[in-house]
Amino acid sequence: MHNSHTRLLVVQALAQLSDAQVIPALLMVVNDRSAEVRAIALEALSHFYHPVITRHLVQGLHDPSSLVRKSAIVGVSLQASLLETDPVALLAFLLADLNPTVGRQAALALGRLQTDAAAQALTQALIAPTSPIELQLDCVRSLGWMQSAAALDGLADGLGSVSEQVKLEIVAVLGRVAPPPLKATATAILVAALQAQAWQQPIILKRAIAFSLGQLGDPQAIDPLIYLLADEDASVCLHAIAALKHLETEPVLQRFHHFRQLTSSPMALQQGIAIAQQEWGDRETT
Repeated sequence: MHNSHTRLLVVQALAQLSDAQVIPALLMVVNDRSAEVRAIALEALSHFYHPVITRHLVQGLHDPSSLVRKSAIVGVSLQASLLETDPVALLAFLLADLNPTVGRQAALALGRLQTDAAAQALTQALIAPTSPIELQLDCVRSLGWMQSAAALDGLADGLGSVSEQVKLEIVAVLGRVAPPPLKATATAILVAALQAQAWQQPIILKRAIAFSLGQLGDPQAIDPLIYLLADEDASVCLHAIAALKHLETEPVLQRFHHFRQLTSSPMALQQGIAIAQQEWGDRETT
């Protein structure tokens, strides 16, 4: 296969086959002068599990071509169980790759590893001031896919140091936490973010937090959502009402009654609760 175009066509054809007999031919071109050929060969080889293949995938992480590095990243994440070296140590440095698409591919691969070490690496990239927003967003999504305590810790760290756009993604991801033991943690993180200089938070962020709290449905969100009923922005109040409707009805109505009975409750809160009760359709509490 002396002609580069011919080699490319042959490798593309071999890559379509799932037969292990293609392995020797693909191994012959993992160091080809064409980056496209190298990338296709590594991508195809990543579906076969053998120490020789794994070594070539690790080597590909340092390839001068970003195309090859991305293929190698995917392969290393797929063959993590065969590695002699910690896969996080192999992939984490690529989060800061000069090519942003390589960094984003590394973030996705680390998310697949589902380990605390991977969560820590993603968190470091998330909060790094030099990380591009696109990479930060992918780090947030990868941490969200992990659905682990370490990943939630990373998302909590990110809320205190990233841009509004990335904060909104973190809030959305926290609202989709599924394991029951982690829902309380996600709720606590959102409540803490809401209460941190609450009245200085952007309206769009308060609305997003209210929505995510409603999705989680944890009772510890009741009082924080009720306090949002006093917000001067009507859209925030409506989001709080909608979120409260996702929580268990009786405890919410009890807290409405409690706050209505408090003479120290601000007028704005009293009015907000009255509107909420009207929207709720409650006719028992006055």
